[in-house]
Amino acid sequence: MSFKVRRAIPSDSVELAYTKMNAWREAFPELLPQEFLEKQTNFEQLYFSYQKATLQSGHAIFVVLYNNILVGMFEIRKGSAPDIEGNPCELLDMNYLPMYWNKGYGKRTYRYIKKIVKARKYDKIYLWVLSTNTRAKYFFGVCGFKPDGAVRKVKTGENTEAEEIRMVIDVL
Repeated sequence: MSFKVRRAIPSDSVELAYTKMNAWREAFPELLPQEFLEKQTNFEQLYFSYQKATLQSGHAIFVVLYNNILVGMFEIRKGSAPDIEGNPCELLDMNYLPMYWNKGYGKRTYRYIKKIVKARKYDKIYLWVLSTNTRAKYFFGVCGFKPDGAVRKVKTGENTEAEEIRMVIDVL
């Protein structure tokens, strides 16, 4: 069985869009308003967004392959949090097809993430997670991430918002 992580290319855009769409629709129906979820998981918009992002050199989107099947994805970018000391990066959009949840792929992927982050000379990783997303908070906690007290609100509709917490880990 082969497990591989590589940089995303434009021809991955269909599978990237499919992965995010399905992961979000499965993970967030009770956590986010339906209208917001539908907008965020529109396949065509996701596809064109990934087409554009994989063509830009500033985006570091990676795909997780198991037996040459795209089962997951994540993005790493230079951190923009001025209150985090050192040289942090942000982990975004870590998503897997739901049929691959709870099978160890996330932990294996995280080992690759640490290698990528160290090779790029980042010393910390941070991410934002919905405060109500117990699955994600548990997973990242097992990986060693800890909430650092930062909280932000994200608009999820005309009159609705959700709370996110920031989790951080040193990768020295």
